Amino acid sequence: MIHPGERLPNIVGSDQAGQPFMLYHFSCGSVGAIWLAENTPSTDDVMQALDNVPAHARVLLVTPGPLQAPEDDRIGVIADDGTLRSQLMDGDSGDLWIAFDEHLRVTRRGPSVPDAWTTRWNADDSQASIVQSVAPVLTLPRILDAEICDALIEAHASAPDLDPASEPFNPFGPVARGRRETVLDDQALTRQINQVVGKRLLPEIAFAFAYGVQAFERIRITSHDSAEEGGYSAHRINLIPDNRHRAFALIASLNDDYEGGEIVFPEFGPQRFRVPAGGVLVYSGSLAQQMLPVTSGVRYDMVSYLFQEPVQQAAQQPGQQPAPQGGQQPPPNMPPANWS
Repeated sequence: MIHPGERLPNIVGSDQAGQPFMLYHFSCGSVGAIWLAENTPSTDDVMQALDNVPAHARVLLVTPGPLQAPEDDRIGVIADDGTLRSQLMDGDSGDLWIAFDEHLRVTRRGPSVPDAWTTRWNADDSQASIVQSVAPVLTLPRILDAEICDALIEAHASAPDLDPASEPFNPFGPVARGRRETVLDDQALTRQINQVVGKRLLPEIAFAFAYGVQAFERIRITSHDSAEEGGYSAHRINLIPDNRHRAFALIASLNDDYEGGEIVFPEFGPQRFRVPAGGVLVYSGSLAQQMLPVTSGVRYDMVSYLFQEPVQQAAQQPGQQPAPQGGQQPPPNMPPANWS
């Protein structure tokens, strides 16, 4: 069963004309839905459903029997012997609509056509800007739920400041202002975050960067206060030997009630990056990155560093987990089911 926030698998089969079908080709950046029909609908039923589907959306109809599908670019039809239905419905009966966003991540599940087709982009591509340079970063909304964000902020408020002695000496670190950093030591919350990140984020990193994350450093929580113009200077996170394993950095935003504090990658231009609360920003550890001053409120983030190869024991930091050995093993504290 696929839950909201998780990426759909690439459904592969043959359409009603016997031609090869792939969901990842059919969608190609469109929002859409999978319509799992318990019984084969009539052509009129399909046309009525399409009345509620915008032109920029796509619907994959999975039906148990043959259907004369209407000539409409919005719909694709494949027959199913019950295997796909059992995998996606988890024993439910009746019709099921599974809506997905441009990243093929599930946004909702329900028995009827979605009443709202959410999109991150303006469907009118005439308003799109021409980009000459942009940082190669991944931004995704809806990774952490609001309850997790609130719990992390609460944990940060009561935790002691990070002891600088627990970190390797780094003469190339950022110059920080108005910054407070703590380490998450709540094991139950850590396990919950591990499961969410494993299901919702790591498949997206593999999809965007062709990189299989196998481990990550301890979870840090940071705050940058506008009272001190909180932020930090441009720097790279993997310049010293103890940090060279850091293939990617993960910044998850925990709140929206602040201004300023955008992330900038100066090597690629002046674009300012900001994701909504619960969203994440993932970027290569080799990129120069800075945070502009927070001008109002306090910005809270969850931060960690992701990697693949085992870290030499002498270089491990407290709380750091070595990568498991062999094949498609899950990272520390990550159940194998999260990596299917």
